[in-house]
Amino acid sequence: GDATVAVGTDTAADQQMIIQNASFNVGDTSAHADVSQSFKPSVSAPLAGISLNLKKTGSPSDLILKVVNDNNGKPGTTVLGSGVIPSSLITTSYGFAEATLDSTPSLTENQTYWIIAIAPVNASNYFIWARDSNGSYSRGSAKYSSNWNVQNPTWTSITGDLGFKTYRNGVLT
Repeated sequence: GDATVAVGTDTAADQQMIIQNASFNVGDTSAHADVSQSFKPSVSAPLAGISLNLKKTGSPSDLILKVVNDNNGKPGTTVLGSGVIPSSLITTSYGFAEATLDSTPSLTENQTYWIIAIAPVNASNYFIWARDSNGSYSRGSAKYSSNWNVQNPTWTSITGDLGFKTYRNGVLT
């Protein structure tokens, strides 16, 4: 007569963009130190994980991630969660690399959030984020900045969407 309900991380991505027909550099000398992709969760739930479709050139340091609020169609400066993707997990071929997050922020259904990838600028050591130049992900957009964490950062639009997956927590299993 006992019943047990377990709550875990959904094995399927809640939001994703997996098409790769172009690319965008993160941390190269074109002032692409901070590159972001927005998304809207399909349900209200804690964010359990993020994966980015990346490859690298040279030997860049680890990639820092921030999940931030939306500020009128661009990334805000309120950090909801942080993480890191160790450079050692990224090869010279495209592949999804998972970030280790420091928290599981609660996200609200259909509200816009931003993933910001942060890398030091270096001409020989940087990341390349997979991009769909056609912009097939209808629930977000991509932008870059030379410094996301100043009082009024300048964000420039990127044509298309960047490759990512988000996973939610709190799924009944």
